Amino acid sequence: MSEDADTGREAALASKVRREVLELLLGSDHPLNASEIAAKVGLHVTTARFHLEHLENAKLIRRQIDREGRRGRPPITYVADPRAREQDTTRQLALVLTDALSRDADGGRARGILAGEHWGDSYVSALAGAHDGDTSQQLVRVLDLLGFEPEARTPESDEDIRLLSCPFRDIAVDHREVVCSIHLGLLYGAMAGFGRDAADVSLNPFVEPDVCVVQLHQQAG
Repeated sequence: MSEDADTGREAALASKVRREVLELLLGSDHPLNASEIAAKVGLHVTTARFHLEHLENAKLIRRQIDREGRRGRPPITYVADPRAREQDTTRQLALVLTDALSRDADGGRARGILAGEHWGDSYVSALAGAHDGDTSQQLVRVLDLLGFEPEARTPESDEDIRLLSCPFRDIAVDHREVVCSIHLGLLYGAMAGFGRDAADVSLNPFVEPDVCVVQLHQQAG
């Protein structure tokens, strides 16, 4: 699987609504049309089609067209792509591992940060042009590719980045300490890849119900 494909899927699943739609299709024993999906998830059918298109482009679902036995426009239904079922299994594995880390004496913080550091460093190393631009721009690029929907702004003295989405928010509900520690480690690893110290970044989880804030501290001198 290519890095672009991974990135597209992460971005598609950054939306809570799209995760709900995909989970619905994963759990269904038969194809569903857009109207059925909209009714079950509580969306307008036009909005449902918008999210279905994103999931289809990310190759997480497939559309089926029934051309037999009916006149007029053939009905379109949707099913989960087999690769999405593999990803769902991977997500279940992530949940199991997160639960195991949470049983550490510190709630999984130390090992979570370490895992995140390796993740961040390897991700930055794999990105062509990752060192282009200032640190804030570099970090926004990484977080955007991972599906965090970063929104950068510059307050009085420190720069901060608002994270409007979290690809692992559903897991963080029950294992916040572990997930947030992994994300903090991710920031540490990315900063190291940019030639900056871990002390130059901090993470403030859930400053709002659906928003976390990354703070970049000014380097002395």
